[in-house]
Amino acid sequence: MDNDKFNELLKILFNNISDINSKKFEFSDFNINEVFHSINNVYSEMYKFVLLYNDYIFSTHSYGVDIKFSMIEVHTLTYIEDNPGITSTELVEYWHKSKSSISQILKRLEEHNLIRKEASIENKRFKLLYVTEKGKKVNDEHRKFDIVDVSKTLNSLQKKVSKNDILSFFKVINAYNEVILKDFEINN
Repeated sequence: MDNDKFNELLKILFNNISDINSKKFEFSDFNINEVFHSINNVYSEMYKFVLLYNDYIFSTHSYGVDIKFSMIEVHTLTYIEDNPGITSTELVEYWHKSKSSISQILKRLEEHNLIRKEASIENKRFKLLYVTEKGKKVNDEHRKFDIVDVSKTLNSLQKKVSKNDILSFFKVINAYNEVILKDFEINN
């Protein structure tokens, strides 16, 4: 979609959204179709991005060992190393994932001897998570991989958009995360 068309769609969208939020908006067939198509055209790019990035997150990479790990697995390993003694419940809260999802990730990391569990002194039912020496090596390789990968991505993006556009994108992502988390709180 070219920039002029995109900007026109955004203009229609923003003009109508303020009316919808103030409850002054009257739906007519013309408005419904125009507004829906504007929203759909603008958001379809975001939907494509989310789906592609989701595929990217679950693609696997070798981080200095023979085993391949997904981005969520290796970032969980990093989070455990950065927060020694964290519990699975805390990981569920941090990642906004189900207990079973986090449990599967931890099981895989433990099976490959990247993490270990220790019973809490205060409450033996709670298992505290720590990274093993092998896990630290994998994590070091992961950090190097991410530095190179992010640098390549930013370099490629700067050939298409400005540095300020990239910074604005991340600012919007942060704000969008807050909106989504607030929606989860309200609706769950």
